[in-house]
Amino acid sequence: MYAPERIRGGVSPDLKRHLDLSGPLARRHKAKLYGRGETLVVLAHGLGADQSSWQRILPGLVEDCRVLVFDAACALTNDEDYDFRRYGDLHGYAEDVLELFAEIDVQNCVYIGASLSANAGMLASIEQPHRFKKLIAICGAPGYVNLPEENFHGPFSLEDLERVFASMHENYLAWVAGFAPRVVCEDNSEAIEEFSRHLISMRPDVAISVSRTAFLTDFRDALSMVEIPCVLLQGREDLAVPEEVTQYMAARLPKCMYEILPTRGHIPHMSAPGIVLSALRRHIPG
Repeated sequence: MYAPERIRGGVSPDLKRHLDLSGPLARRHKAKLYGRGETLVVLAHGLGADQSSWQRILPGLVEDCRVLVFDAACALTNDEDYDFRRYGDLHGYAEDVLELFAEIDVQNCVYIGASLSANAGMLASIEQPHRFKKLIAICGAPGYVNLPEENFHGPFSLEDLERVFASMHENYLAWVAGFAPRVVCEDNSEAIEEFSRHLISMRPDVAISVSRTAFLTDFRDALSMVEIPCVLLQGREDLAVPEEVTQYMAARLPKCMYEILPTRGHIPHMSAPGIVLSALRRHIPG
């Protein structure tokens, strides 16, 4: 169970004074700050998750860094004011990041995003690069639809995705039961159960909308505009991000390196946290 009060590493009062978490956006997104140190790390979760998905990563970072966590809009599924129009486009998530950062006064952070939030972070960094020192993307992708005629080898056809959305609409719980093990792709019942629980907690209409936003996104043309240094972390056998897609991104991001981790699946920070934490420590600037 996620128990943030058990995480060691109180926030230095001098450093906390510069990050005000009392504003309306910080409260809406349940923003929390842990740890101490000069480096500010932001952990941004992906689809079918909330900030608790970092629970096995966070304790390994708080001794040396301040760590900001928050719930993205896709986790606020009990919010009666969920804005389907705003979040029907990935830019809505990017705008949320920038508005939250402006309220809290985040500058020069190391932004670690998983999946959808990695993609949103890249778009946000184009608009306001001064808020980002570095971006570490865990299983991010600029698109998911296979377009071989454009030399982009995504994992799905449009027909594949429409079948996925139809399955979600027809029987959401049955879809979760089949989808979660494929995403984890490791013999890790705890990670499968945790991911399934997050998905089941979502309103089905919101889950379908978020999935459409995530899987139908295409920001390939924006990759060359990302000025900040980027690191792409990925496991093998990721049903959503083939290695060819990571290589495509790395070749088009101006300042980029990528690393294939010795694990499998689309959510390695949940299924193989030790491996991911070691990689993050290598890439977070001192």
